[in-house]
Amino acid sequence: MLSGGERNRLHLAMTLREEGNVLLLDEPTNGLDIPSKAIFRKVIAGSLDEDQLVIISTHQVKDVENLIDRILLLEKGRFILQEDLYEISSKLHFSLGTKGEGEDILYSEMVPGGFKIITPQANGDSQIDIELLFNAITQGSQEIKDYVNK
Repeated sequence: MLSGGERNRLHLAMTLREEGNVLLLDEPTNGLDIPSKAIFRKVIAGSLDEDQLVIISTHQVKDVENLIDRILLLEKGRFILQEDLYEISSKLHFSLGTKGEGEDILYSEMVPGGFKIITPQANGDSQIDIELLFNAITQGSQEIKDYVNK
C-alpha cells in the first residue's frame, strides 16, 4: 500500500509522461516531505517546454513560488488578482523591518524578530512573498490593490 506522498509522486510521474500542452495540478505537494517537494520543483522546472502551460492550484505557495511567473488569486469564485510576477516586483518591495508602521509601508505583518512589510518599489527587485501579498489583498488593503493595478 502506498502512502499519500507516494501516491502523489506516482500520479505526477504518470502525468508528466503524457505530452500535453496544459498541465493542471491541484495541491501537488500535499503529503510530500521536504526532499520530495524539492524533487517535485526540479522535475517540473526541468521537464516542461516553453509552449506548455502549467496551472497549479495550491494553498502551499512556498512550495511552488519559484516555479511560477504569473499569479491568479481567487476569492469566492472571482479573480481578485491576475498579474505577472515581474510586474508585481516592479511595483512592490517585500522585506523585513523593525517597524510595522510608517508613511511608505503599504502593509505589514508581525513575525518573530520584526515585521514583514510591503512598500512601494523604489530600489530594484525584491523576492515576492506570495503569502504576504495574498494576506494584504484578501484583508482588503486598497493601497496594495492600487499599486498592483497601476
